Amino acid sequence: MSKAVLLTAMCLLLNTSALVGQEIRLQDPTSPYRAAPAPSTRAPAAARFELTAVLISPHRRIAVINGRLYREGDTVNDATISVIDPGLVRLRRGSENLEVRLMRKGAGAQIRQGDSSS
Repeated sequence: MSKAVLLTAMCLLLNTSALVGQEIRLQDPTSPYRAAPAPSTRAPAAARFELTAVLISPHRRIAVINGRLYREGDTVNDATISVIDPGLVRLRRGSENLEVRLMRKGAGAQIRQGDSSS
């Protein structure tokens, strides 16, 4: 036998012998589908607002909060969007007024709580 054939056979033997001690788990393709567990329905401890973009045109105002599109009047994390301005969204949650400013790169959203008199 040639050296190349012997070398190939030795490499194959070494690779398979290394796998003997390891457990390999294969999923049976004919087994029934198991759905992932349902996400938790509990409310988060503190609502977060991450304003990442604002689009203002003559016909609409859209804000991207927490990765989703919202318009004035929509509800996000139990707060209603009252105003979308350039770089700022005003929300109302109960008697509480909130302002969320557009995120700067590398910084978190700035949330300011306003008074409840307006």
